[in-house]
Amino acid sequence: MEKELLRNKQVLIYKPVESICFISKGRLENIPMKLIVHIEKYGMETRIHTVCREYITYHSLQELLQELPENDFARVHRSHIVSLGNVIKTERCHLVVNNLSIPMSGYYKELLKNKLGRILEQQYRWFSSK
Repeated sequence: MEKELLRNKQVLIYKPVESICFISKGRLENIPMKLIVHIEKYGMETRIHTVCREYITYHSLQELLQELPENDFARVHRSHIVSLGNVIKTERCHLVVNNLSIPMSGYYKELLKNKLGRILEQQYRWFSSK
């Protein structure tokens, strides 16, 4: 079995997903994750806001959220997903992301606090083990 694993070591290599692919206005778009600022549902459309442009697609927020890295993005409202790296500050009922105020519901606020706590705990364990 060891020989089989060594021969097929390509299968064991993990590469994180660095971009998201979706259809926008009949075109296949491929956007690097690091460019995404936030995603919002607006009626039937889902708008993906990047650093330099906005893309419109008809995918649900749940479908897109499954494609995004869990530690980098969080759903903060039934209509909004944000890139945690672009959050400037949090306030009682909203987040400030790149000078935009994005609403945050009480339910998703608790989920976000739990997620950030888990991320910080993982980082602390990683630093303390060195």
